[in-house]
Amino acid sequence: MEEIDDSFESDLKRKNVQVLFAQSVIDGFGVNMFHIVWQPFVLTLNPSMAFLGGISSIHSLTATLVQPVAGKMADISGRKRHLILGSIFLSLALLLYAIATSWVLLVPGVILMGLSMAFSSPSWTALTAESVGKRERGTTFGILIAPSVLTGIVAAAITWLLVGWKGIRIIFWTYFAATLTNLILTALFLEETLNAAIQTDHHRHLNIKTIFKETFKPERKLKGFYLIVSLDAFAWGLGMQILYGMLSDQLGITIEQLSILSAVFAASMGLSQVPIGKLVDKHGRKPYIMISELIGIIVIAGYAFTTNFTIFIALQVLLGLCVATWVPAVLAYISDQVEETRRAEAIGKYSAFRGLISFPAPTIGGVLYDLWGMRAPLLINLILVITCVPLISKLIHET
Repeated sequence: MEEIDDSFESDLKRKNVQVLFAQSVIDGFGVNMFHIVWQPFVLTLNPSMAFLGGISSIHSLTATLVQPVAGKMADISGRKRHLILGSIFLSLALLLYAIATSWVLLVPGVILMGLSMAFSSPSWTALTAESVGKRERGTTFGILIAPSVLTGIVAAAITWLLVGWKGIRIIFWTYFAATLTNLILTALFLEETLNAAIQTDHHRHLNIKTIFKETFKPERKLKGFYLIVSLDAFAWGLGMQILYGMLSDQLGITIEQLSILSAVFAASMGLSQVPIGKLVDKHGRKPYIMISELIGIIVIAGYAFTTNFTIFIALQVLLGLCVATWVPAVLAYISDQVEETRRAEAIGKYSAFRGLISFPAPTIGGVLYDLWGMRAPLLINLILVITCVPLISKLIHET
């Protein structure tokens, strides 16, 4: 009888992957269209790269401060309700963007998006990891991330058409509809993966002061990993996080051209995600974290030293490979290092530590751009990423 119950529970969890796959497709259309227009849209309301970097920092800081608490809460009360809450926050943010006529509404909007990330990210990662076995995690993360990126190919063309027809705001309404659809799918079809006995353990208290204190005291075996991902996040935040805004402002790259760059990135990342995820499961996490960083060096150097749009297209192919390698390797590495009862908490702590170190980066990058142009933030971005390479070799250890 116990074997039958275990089999039934396993089937329910594996159905989660099917639901998550469908949500990835739906969200992919919305988020890819959003990222194409977001930075040019902000610059139409406030033509300062420092402001663009500043609201990016506000978003990161909000997610950073809330994520460790949200992760711990998800380890107590379950993953599903936090995914629903994250969708509600995102929906409210998109409504604000859709009606914004000045930069003022952008600030509460990015705060709401930060809250959405804080509640959704650790719960999504934990629920995904708990829906499959350890040896399948890299592959599963790859499978679930791939459609969200591949839809970017079609989303780029749709963005081009919709913006030409109705203007940028139609993109926010489209993403809003996609988010509501995913909220319904979560509520009706996703199964909770956190063990019921853990959820009803009343001895597991939520001590916010302790959580923030422990955020800066990572497990001994993860200290080196925390250092690397924090430095990496700060580096990429300086330049590449505000790339579309810089290309639009300094080089006059249009929405149509940004759509092309986005489509190329989506195709590259989406088509490579699943095979790379399988390689991560086969050969381990560390080699692919290293490969990702090496590819990133080429990409950043390319954007720093050329203004040729054709070369930009080639760089987007490499950027897709860079992200497709990094994401499943890092997510699988974290999931491997902690037990189920602390998985969402550990993911939240990782994201918070990373975010607290890196949140000023977009603002600093924006100021550097306003003073000296796009090469300044990109060169510092490049130097810091190069610094990460020997650290990855020395400090990351697999179990």
